Amino acid sequence: MTWMQDLYATYEKNRDAIGKIETSFKGEQMLLPVGYASPQAQIEVTISPDGEFLDAKVIEEKSERLTPIPVTESSSNRTITPAPHPLHDYLKYVAGDYEKYTTAYKKENLHKLYLDFLGSWSESEFSDPRVKAIYEYLKKGTLIKDLIEKGVLHEKEGKLFSKWDKSMVEERGEKPAIFKAVSSADGEIGAFVRFTTHDSNSKEQEVKVWQDLAVAESFNRFYQTRLGSQGIDYISGRSEPFTSAFGSGIRYGGDQAKLISANDPKNFTYRGRFITKEQVAQIGYLTIQKSQNALKWLIQKQGYLQDGRVFLIWDEAAKKIPQLQDDYADLFAPEEEEQNEKIDLTQAEYAHKVRAALNGYRTSLDNSSKINIMIIDAATPGRMGVLYYNSLNKEDYFKRIETWHRKGWWHHSRYVNKHWYRYWGVPNIREIAQLAYGARANEKMLNQVVENLFTCIADGRRIPTQIYQQLLRRTSNPASMEEWEWAKALTCACSITKLYFDKEELTVSLNQDYIDRSYLYGRLLAVADAMEKRALKNSGAARTTSAKRYMNAFSMQPFKTWKIIRENLIPYEMKLGDQAIFYQQLFQEISSKFVIDEFNDKPLDGCYLLGYDSQLQEIYNHNKPQEEQ
Repeated sequence: MTWMQDLYATYEKNRDAIGKIETSFKGEQMLLPVGYASPQAQIEVTISPDGEFLDAKVIEEKSERLTPIPVTESSSNRTITPAPHPLHDYLKYVAGDYEKYTTAYKKENLHKLYLDFLGSWSESEFSDPRVKAIYEYLKKGTLIKDLIEKGVLHEKEGKLFSKWDKSMVEERGEKPAIFKAVSSADGEIGAFVRFTTHDSNSKEQEVKVWQDLAVAESFNRFYQTRLGSQGIDYISGRSEPFTSAFGSGIRYGGDQAKLISANDPKNFTYRGRFITKEQVAQIGYLTIQKSQNALKWLIQKQGYLQDGRVFLIWDEAAKKIPQLQDDYADLFAPEEEEQNEKIDLTQAEYAHKVRAALNGYRTSLDNSSKINIMIIDAATPGRMGVLYYNSLNKEDYFKRIETWHRKGWWHHSRYVNKHWYRYWGVPNIREIAQLAYGARANEKMLNQVVENLFTCIADGRRIPTQIYQQLLRRTSNPASMEEWEWAKALTCACSITKLYFDKEELTVSLNQDYIDRSYLYGRLLAVADAMEKRALKNSGAARTTSAKRYMNAFSMQPFKTWKIIRENLIPYEMKLGDQAIFYQQLFQEISSKFVIDEFNDKPLDGCYLLGYDSQLQEIYNHNKPQEEQ
């Protein structure tokens, strides 16, 4: 399991980040201590060092609710089976007087299960004074009563309100904070409680209990004595307590899928090859905890999550790395003045820009850095798998990104801040998938296309023929899309065609010397399109040109269809008069470049789109005062 070794190494490399909340545009992230999870708490209770209730409040700001808490193997994976968290938990676990104030029927005394474990920890040789104070308070069984008196919870005739409807607004006024924080204030759905302690006699600022690494160390030393069996960890080779439970909540909160699981002794999980699950593999508790916490942190920090599928790229130091799935504008954030660059940007100029931008990332990484690439997804709600894993040295990784953007560079447009602007490079792979199959295509199919493109870049492989052909077919049918979408599909198809055929010599600037038949046919189609547009513009008409209407047929039978298009242009040539000479000369110039035997009906490849777009750009940028865009 190389991926687990790499995640373990990442955790060890970033120990300084353990327990620290980081904030970015993706929200809050934290590298959790061993044996910890990070739910959202809605109530905060403060206890004195002597175990007395001091204060309580509703955590109204969502940004303040992230709470790292100690968990056991059972509690971190609990569903319907009661399994208390060791310290912070829902009201129904932590409140001894919970059932007194609710009508909920309980099969088991959840508070007793919770208090038994917390008591064992607080009375062990590894206990922490702050944990003991919380235990001493909760033994009294007055938490609900204290929360009601503090105005955090609300009751009527000795029972908690579970909702605050219109009738309650009329009777008692505005909805209290707790009903804005959770769906139900009695703890059945929400109301997660976190505890901290405060010594009013101390002048030192206290660390919150859930952020206190001393408490985390206390829990881990205690909990590892309860794990039981020891064995050789197959990842590290050390002897340590082992486990077969990889935690849930890997991709996002509430995610129940696990990467490693062996809870099915009756069926075909390992039957027929092994007698017991331990014979399959033994993974140490510390190893699995550090690996899964590193994975959670990396996904939150820099993972790309699409419909449950995670695309993750990282190095051991968790530095910022250019992502395979991004386009040039996402990767390198061009400045405002670069958004409308000259159309004749050369291959050498663009290659220099890409290399210079990548060098900024390169220099921040160690020379020995290894880049890890991972795709994970869940086939069922409880089972997750690693769909792809690869590790590359730093130079190979950057070389593959540079090759992708250098070979596929073309001009593209994107809509940002209510306006369109041009950028260079290759569209991001999600956009390629949507343009090839349509934004409304089946999500599962789009994910597969994204994965195929992602792994193509990572492995340095050629674009799959199916994706290239699908994009070519769709772009050759302008009637199937709105004008803006077709324009994006056209430039995207140009990039993909360049990558598919490795046509670096073809740039946006017209290549007058390139005599490939598809390229030449595309140039002819562009001249016909521009000519008819000019005539329609002069007459004030607005309709689709013959070149666009016949584009699909033209791509399959160019010789036959060109004759139809050319005949349809005769009335427009007459309307243009002397203005038609410019286009007629282009027709003659392009036609003279054909090898006579290649002026036939063989279907065109994607190079015709390159010729079409380059020729259009050449026409629109030739003598602009006369040939306006």
